[in-house]
Amino acid sequence: MSEQFNPYAPPQSQVAPEAAPRPREDAGPWREGKDVVALPDSAFPQRCVKCNAPLRAEQMRRRDFAWHHPALYLVLLLNLLLYVLIAVLVRKRSRHVVGLCDRHLRRRRIFIAIGWSCLIWPFVGVAFERQGGVLYGVLLAAVTAIVGVVGSRVMVARRIDAYHARFAGCGKDFVASLPLRR
Repeated sequence: MSEQFNPYAPPQSQVAPEAAPRPREDAGPWREGKDVVALPDSAFPQRCVKCNAPLRAEQMRRRDFAWHHPALYLVLLLNLLLYVLIAVLVRKRSRHVVGLCDRHLRRRRIFIAIGWSCLIWPFVGVAFERQGGVLYGVLLAAVTAIVGVVGSRVMVARRIDAYHARFAGCGKDFVASLPLRR
């Protein structure tokens, strides 16, 4: 008997590796009313999500989206730091490959520049201190920051859970081109 039984030896049986699950053919995004619904971490069609123009492969970018329940904004009434901490802990995230055409990408970059310009307005306001310039500078900084953030968004996550990601902010033509699912 050349082989002796060793109860402490690891199992010797060969198990066939699991085949990677194939994505379903209907795994792409679909529309429900004005919203676009997709499976988490899925790719969108190779079209602009704003105007539905066909895109080249290099125009598609991976974007991260996050969502938390809107009732969490009530914590802002208590404390800003507490809200940020809770929001980071309970947010749901999803990554998607989406595309923008050159026109909408240029528009997004302009809004990003407007958003970053909020950093200079308080300093401009200091130069006009006698006429209440500091207050106007801070107010203008807040307005440009909000305009920059809102204008540069590609899509807005309306709800993300373990099974679906629901988005708003896509163009009407893009939404109309997606299959309708109930």
